[in-house]
Amino acid sequence: AFGKAKAASTLRAALLAFALGYSLGGHAQAAGTPSFLQCDIELADASNDYVLSSRIVGPLNDFVPLCNLKALVANGDVKRIQLIDLATGIVARDWQLDSAPKVLLQIRGTSYLFATLDSNQVARVNLLTDAVSYVPLDGIARDVASGDAGQIIISHSTSNPAYLGMVSVYDIESLSLV
Repeated sequence: AFGKAKAASTLRAALLAFALGYSLGGHAQAAGTPSFLQCDIELADASNDYVLSSRIVGPLNDFVPLCNLKALVANGDVKRIQLIDLATGIVARDWQLDSAPKVLLQIRGTSYLFATLDSNQVARVNLLTDAVSYVPLDGIARDVASGDAGQIIISHSTSNPAYLGMVSVYDIESLSLV
């Protein structure tokens, strides 16, 4: 029998697996895009429609599959977002946050990664410069999604008892409320 803490940790330890069955090559990348967001391999051909990679990477809350068998992982135990090389299992880079990351969203065509946190804020990580900025919220963030061009949508709780939750739209560059 496991103790509660050990069981929770065991349950959160995840086998990160994904299948890629589409072409990753030939996509235009924005200038200054980090190399791990540049897809320079071709996976879709008649002889190899799917490539499967599995790697135990430890506790995680969410992940974003990237190019060339890389993934961004929300590791809440150490309050970090980690770039994992799935071929080797090595943490290639990581970004320290103020609190545990929960839900990740990488904005296509940019070097931005957004992460809901287990506090009253959402983190924006610039994967190119390593800068971390925060969007303060009146409540805990539940989810983050792409909005119109240059915008993100954040679903969050609120301290106002008249509302169960809110949805707010922010500019991805200035992090100001739209």
